[in-house]
Amino acid sequence: MGPMEDTVILNSQDIVQAQRATSAVLGVVLAEHDTTSDRWVVLDTLATRAFPPERARLLPGLAAALATGPAAVEAVLDNAQAAGLVRIVSAPGGDAGAVRIGLTAAGEAQHGTLKSVIDLVAAELCAGIPERDLAIAHHVLAEVTRRADGWMQLWSATRPTEPIR
Repeated sequence: MGPMEDTVILNSQDIVQAQRATSAVLGVVLAEHDTTSDRWVVLDTLATRAFPPERARLLPGLAAALATGPAAVEAVLDNAQAAGLVRIVSAPGGDAGAVRIGLTAAGEAQHGTLKSVIDLVAAELCAGIPERDLAIAHHVLAEVTRRADGWMQLWSATRPTEPIR
């Protein structure tokens, strides 16, 4: 047997198992800080923007990130606003279509706490793995994600309106 015959090649099952395991860890971290994965996605999305995004432009990206529809995203945003984590930023000239969403001080603090804990856990999970291997894994997973997103866009645009029987 040659060296390639003994090599185990990354496959979709490996990706699913890693996603399941890391999602479980993330779920524990979020639960310990009294939040949900949906709320974390909203906090992280808003915290990483240079300025508060327009609500209407934010919805499609969050819907894709949460694998849900706009109505569910609206509910998550409303819930985060009721919890005092996000706020409506007045639209210039009162334009309702340009209403922006931003983090409150409490939202920024919760994001900071969660980000610190998540980064610490990620560092522990990756400890001892050579940097080169992590770089290769990042490249492969980013490419698989890009291709899967493209496939979903194509499927959404070309799928039949009636179920195939």
